[in-house]
Amino acid sequence: MYSNNPPVKSGLLNRLWRLLTGARQSKQMIGTQRSAVVSTYRWPTWDQELIEYPIREQEQAKLLISAIYGENREKIFDDVLRYIESDVFSSSDGDDRGFTISDTLDDGQTPIDPDVYEIATELIRRKNGDHFVIGGTRFQRAAREAAAYGDSFWQLAIERDGDSYAITDTLKMPCWEMFRVESDTGELLRYEQRRRLFESNPEFQFPPIKIIHFRYRQRGIYGQSLFSACLTYRADHDRARRNLAKVTNDTGSNPYIFKMPEGTTREQKLQFKEAIDQAFNDGTVTALYPDYGVEVDRLGADVPNFEPLIEDKKTIRHSLVPAGFPVWLIPGMDNTGARDISGGPERAYARMINDFRAMLTTGIRQAIDIELFLKLGPDAYQEKVIEKGYTVTWPKITVLTNQGMPQDIPETDADGIQELESDTNRLRYTDQGSIDTAWLYRVIDNAMSRNGHGR
Repeated sequence: MYSNNPPVKSGLLNRLWRLLTGARQSKQMIGTQRSAVVSTYRWPTWDQELIEYPIREQEQAKLLISAIYGENREKIFDDVLRYIESDVFSSSDGDDRGFTISDTLDDGQTPIDPDVYEIATELIRRKNGDHFVIGGTRFQRAAREAAAYGDSFWQLAIERDGDSYAITDTLKMPCWEMFRVESDTGELLRYEQRRRLFESNPEFQFPPIKIIHFRYRQRGIYGQSLFSACLTYRADHDRARRNLAKVTNDTGSNPYIFKMPEGTTREQKLQFKEAIDQAFNDGTVTALYPDYGVEVDRLGADVPNFEPLIEDKKTIRHSLVPAGFPVWLIPGMDNTGARDISGGPERAYARMINDFRAMLTTGIRQAIDIELFLKLGPDAYQEKVIEKGYTVTWPKITVLTNQGMPQDIPETDADGIQELESDTNRLRYTDQGSIDTAWLYRVIDNAMSRNGHGR
């Protein structure tokens, strides 16, 4: 546990809170959800927003952090992320119910093992304090962060739960401080939270079972941001916006010219000027009625052709929208010509949402598998989970058309449903015969004692 965690205060109200919500402070969490860099050299501020510091892939991280959460953040990126994190978990009726476990296998008829269903659904419903452990919209932040940065890292708390073990909590880790360590042959060795890019033997190291690593569009050992191809156009968009604003300001005002009649004295001119200034200061002037003999005109100006600047800005703005995202969902975006035959854009967006659901399902499956393995033991796990499997289901996807009407995508109803087959769900299982669950728990107890975590 990170050494700067705030002390837990005792008292009747705190005990009541824990009884009502099941809140428990994990003793098995490693590292910190805040930046390890800042928390190391400064007294922690527990009530301040979490801030990302670019340690891994520093140049890319700086650009993405600035574009998404900086003072000059890109509003288009924010709109895209807002829709994605909502649509991944929402159903057609607006119910943010997230994912569930189907009571049948992929054929829709064969029931799953009742023990598997009970353990998995109990984990999905489990709460720790004011949040779900993995269920509900707990991983909505993971969808947003993986879309924004390409990766999202979540730590699991695996602790004693009565006579067995269970996953008692999850914690989102700082994305750009987390490192995935793999061998030359691709074996996952561990995860690390570092304060510097190159840090030998960092303080916070995590065994693979402790971290869920969500990766969007995996390119190697890490994922790719949804906006990786859009970042190059952000500077061009800022330039086009500034150019258009400058030309508009320079040519948008044609001042009045008042020609006084011959013989007007300086005092009369000053009096007239004060009267006109007062009229302008009192509000918008739609008509002028000067004294007899005063001629009123407007200073002429050659009005430039704004069309090239407007088209340039419009083209660059469209380049900031990720491929597959419907442009008409972004306020103020021109969607002329965006409509394709047979609802093409809606289907492309549905495929994008399904990609995020499949990514989340991989991590959800990892957590449920660990829970099932701990509760069932190796033999029953082999029989009931690996050989038979289970299915994670998501709500039907509904996409708004460019007329603002909701449209279900029929052929994607089954997408996002992940079945755990033996070739994708198998853990290492030796031929050493039957292994009882009590033996497994003793091994875990000994391992945690050696790591200094205790029980």
